[in-house]
Formats: sequence, C-alpha cells, structure tokens
Amino acid sequence: MPQPVSDSATNPTPPPVLGLRDQRLITALQCDGRLSAERAAEVLGENPRTVHRRWQALIGDGTVKVIAQPVRPASVGALLLRIKVLKGKLDALTAALAARPDIPFIDLSASGDEISAVSFTEPGSRDQLVFRQLPATPAVASVSAATVLHVFSEASDWRHNVLTPTERAALTPVRAPSVSVRPAASGTGPASASGTGPASASGTGPASASGTGPAPEPGLGLASGSGSGPAFEPGPGPASSSGPGTNLASGPASRPGPASGPGTGPASGPASGLDPIDTDILAALSGDARTPAAAIAARTGHPASTVRRRLARLMADGRLNTQVAVDPRRLGLFIDANVMLQVPPDHLDTVGRTLARHPAVHGAFATSGTANLHAAVWLPDLAALYRLITQDLTGLGIAGVETVIVGHAVKRPGR
Repeated sequence: MPQPVSDSATNPTPPPVLGLRDQRLITALQCDGRLSAERAAEVLGENPRTVHRRWQALIGDGTVKVIAQPVRPASVGALLLRIKVLKGKLDALTAALAARPDIPFIDLSASGDEISAVSFTEPGSRDQLVFRQLPATPAVASVSAATVLHVFSEASDWRHNVLTPTERAALTPVRAPSVSVRPAASGTGPASASGTGPASASGTGPASASGTGPAPEPGLGLASGSGSGPAFEPGPGPASSSGPGTNLASGPASRPGPASGPGTGPASGPASGLDPIDTDILAALSGDARTPAAAIAARTGHPASTVRRRLARLMADGRLNTQVAVDPRRLGLFIDANVMLQVPPDHLDTVGRTLARHPAVHGAFATSGTANLHAAVWLPDLAALYRLITQDLTGLGIAGVETVIVGHAVKRPGR
C-alpha cells in the first residue's frame, strides 16, 4: 500500500520541521526538478558542495523525491469523489480504492467518516466506479462526484513560499508555448541525490516541479493521466475491503490507449507527440526524474547526445514536467484542507485565478455541482486557515464555503 504523505490521524506526533536552508533547496527543485547544484548554489547564495550534500541526504532518507510527469492526453478527465463510509469499514474500503491505478489520490477526513479521491475517467462517460461499484458496496453510505471542468492550478504548479520572486524567476526555466496535453500525476518533493551537471549540459530544461497534491480534494492532485476504460465486473475481488459483489480494486488496467494510470509510461505516437525514443527516455525517468542523461543512455541504449537533446526538447515543450514529493509537515505546513466554494458564474474565472495565485493553494479547479470551485490548501495552523476563509476569501463574490480538514493522506504520487 502506498506510503502516506501526512498521517496525523494515526501518528499524532508531527515530524520535525526542516531548516530554512533545506526548505529553500526543496523549493528550488520545485522550480526545476533537474536543476544542477551549481545553478541552485549560484542563485541561492550557497556552496555547490553543500547543495549537493543536502539534496543527497534529503533524497537518500526518503524525505523528498522528484518524480517525472509524462503528458496526459487531453481526452482524459477527472472526477472529485466524496465517499461517506460506515463506521468500521474505512480501512478496508480505502485499501481497495488505493489498489486501483486510476485513482492516484486518496485522503481521509479528520472526522474519519469520509474518503476524498481523484478518479480519472473519460469526460462525459458513465463511470462504472461511481454509478455501479461504489453504490453497490455495503460499506458506502453515499457517493458524490464532481467533474473537473477547468484547472486553474494543480500540484505541479505549487511553490513553497520561501524564495523571493527574483530567486524563483531565476530558477524557473523558460518554457515554450504549452502543448495540448497536461502533465500526468503529481505529488511533492526534491530530487536525485546527485544534482549533477548544469541544466543545459545535462539536457535538463524546464521542469516545473512542486508540491503535492492534488488538488481539489484534500491535497488531492489532479495532474495524472489515466483513462477509465471498461470497468470492473462485480465479482469476489478484495472481499474484505469492498463487501460482497464488488471488486473495487480492479481498476481499468486493461483499457487500451494512452496512459492507464499514475506510474504508467506515456503512450507514443502522433496523438501524444512522442516517438519510441521519447517514450524510452520517459520510462527511464519513472523512478527518479533526476536520473543523469548518461545513466538514461546506458539504460535505453540510445546515444547520450541524443538523450540530452531529447530531454531538453521534452522539457522545453512541456511534455515532461517534474514534481517534488515531500510531506508538507516537514515544511511547517501542518493543516491540509479542502475548501469547496459556491461562486456565481460571472465571478468563477476571476475567483479561480485569484485562488491559484495564493501561496497556500496547491490545487484549484472549477467543477460541476453546487460547490463549483474546489481548492486544496496547506497552511501552518488552524488560525491561518481561519484567516484564509474570513479574510482572503472575502470580497470575491463567494456565496458559500465548506471546509474539510484532511486527517490522513493515504495515496499520492511519489509517496
């Protein structure tokens, strides 16, 4: 089962907060996941050896991880699920959902009776998980699903607010005009221990990396491509987890076509803009987005010069993004919450864009439903959450607000 990103529900003792220098080095990797130690040191006023050593330590002990985000086909949509669960059934149902490749993000509410999740699906389709399997599961009291209509920001856009605007701009590579696909799944954290080689020399180009999460639901991130394909047939499945007659764990793994879920490699072909060499390179980066070009060349059999050139092109074109996976509590952000807003149509776009720029927001999405704008936030404490609701959200024309605090992040990319 995936390791939790935050687990205040089962582990009441919070982890120690990292020092400011380490937080700044992590944020530098959010700006560019393949950033060299030399470039980071130059911009941040550090010694390159110190940068290399700290990245190596943070990555080596699992505190942070830099993950690659292959492109997600525009045809892949997402649902934000809220699942009310009967007492005593939460763990089993959560385990069944976590086993599905088309559900990259799962959070449990602090109240302990609600699961929030992101499920990838075909826009406009009659999703079998929502319409058939979850309602047929005895452990489920109710299910609601909001379709994501527009993404204002997602986990890979988030930057921890410890760099100056000048530092952030200097560390962020210039991107070519965006392509017609979005990056796939996301989480949070820095990079490979090596941090070697200047970006231009190693074929590292733009790669916006950033905090987790998902996104519209409690820290749920939205960025991972996956289709929902032919759903799972009722059957014995993980009986203990979903009850008789359902098999929630069997996601649409057999679905043909581009990306079937987080962790799957990108599809090649004209539709994706990727050829077999690109696909090989992206597959080699799946375990560590900071894998050096020489190591990728050795693994794939392609010349190192070709690998460097393709890496630079993939990142410059936005077909490869990176994201830093890190427990937000290590950054001093102990409150993980979903804020669901009711916004009049003539204010929706303005409010969504405003929220996307807020330093606490790591995901902002326009959705179907009465609450038509969802924001995922990380904040240092409840007082900061109160200020967000009573001060930052005032004057924007918002008609209603519902807040759900995350007690346990069960599944997120990279963790």
